[in-house]
Amino acid sequence: MKGNTTIKLLAALAVLVVIYLIMTMTGEKSRSKSFRDVLVDIDTAKVTKVEVLTSTEETVVTKTGDFSWEVALGDKVKPAMASAVKSLMTTLEGAVPSRLVARSADQWKDYAVDSTGTRVKIYEGSSLALDLVIGRFGVQGQRQFHTFVRLAAEEDVYQANNFMGISIAKSPN
Repeated sequence: MKGNTTIKLLAALAVLVVIYLIMTMTGEKSRSKSFRDVLVDIDTAKVTKVEVLTSTEETVVTKTGDFSWEVALGDKVKPAMASAVKSLMTTLEGAVPSRLVARSADQWKDYAVDSTGTRVKIYEGSSLALDLVIGRFGVQGQRQFHTFVRLAAEEDVYQANNFMGISIAKSPN
């Protein structure tokens, strides 16, 4: 009797294992297809121009050589620190979406990803590689922070954990 029960339990376990393997191999991912895993996908070596636009100011940084950049200050053009440009791009690459928080333009104002947000455009040559709107940030607890972001061409708003959007310089200085 015990042997018969054991065989039945092992057979049931084998069937469950086979079902599990089939589900994991052919099943869909847990996130929906509309959720973006990556917002910022730029090749920093190919970046030729960076525009940072706020509601009051526009900063344009242009690559002039292999390791040199210049920033437009009104009518004047001044050299820009290459390390500051690299830091900007590294910061942007940290904008990894953790969850979808809004799906419509009606909610943009709640997350400051409307005209009040900071818009960052990255160009690779003459083509626009990234057009991102950075909204308000928040803090959870003492060490967790997040920023709300949206691709300019889309309506979806994402929360990017451990991304400090306020660290993006909004002025030419």
